[in-house]
Parts: sequence; C-alpha cells; structure tokens
Amino acid sequence: MTKQELEAALVLHRRLTRLENSLADIRATGGVKSSSGNGTRTGDGKDMGQVAAELAEEIAELRKELEIEQEIIRRKMEEAPLEKDERKVLLLRYVKCLKWAEIYQLLGYSKSRTLYYHAKAMEKVRT
Repeated sequence: MTKQELEAALVLHRRLTRLENSLADIRATGGVKSSSGNGTRTGDGKDMGQVAAELAEEIAELRKELEIEQEIIRRKMEEAPLEKDERKVLLLRYVKCLKWAEIYQLLGYSKSRTLYYHAKAMEKVRT
C-alpha cells in the first residue's frame, strides 16, 4: 500500500466535503432570481434545481467511491503487521478521514507521538 493509495481516500473526502458545502449553499441561498420571474437560476442562467440535482448525484457517486476506497484500505491494513496504536492512527486518518488535530485529541497522544506511530505504520504497510 503506497502513500498515494492512502491519500486517495483523503482526496475523495475533501472533494465530497466541498461539493456538500456547495449544495448546502445552493439550498440555503436559492440562487439568483431570474429577471423573467420564472424560477431561480445561477449567475450564468442555469436552473438551480437542476444544478442541485446534479450536485446531489455527484455527491452520491463520490460517497460510493469513498466507501470502496476505505474498504480497500481497511483490508490492506488487516494484512499489515501493525501494532494497535499504529492501526488506530491509520484508521482514523485514512478511513475516517480525520484531521491530525482531531486524531491527537481523540487518542490523547501528543502530536509527536501520533506522527511517530504514523511513520512506523507507513514503513510497515509499504513492505
């Protein structure tokens, strides 16, 4: 398992979060009222309902893709000779997609200790 394979889940998670935020913004603002008065439109004239539907569809597809990626990572982690703390750090980072500060806080470890376990785990999963 490479760093790039692990990072793939984080990239998907970040993209999913951006799209979910965009959809929430569209739903909250309702877009721009068209001058003809026949519906809410984006600045470039697209129907907001259609834009929201397209975003919702893309979000659903990304969620499925992320779930698959996370399952692949889980399975590869099971095969790796990881210690309990190493496994926890990788699970929280690459499957749960938590930020480092969240991981430190959740585990109750210092930043340096958490990064130490991460480095040890990465050595083991790359072999």
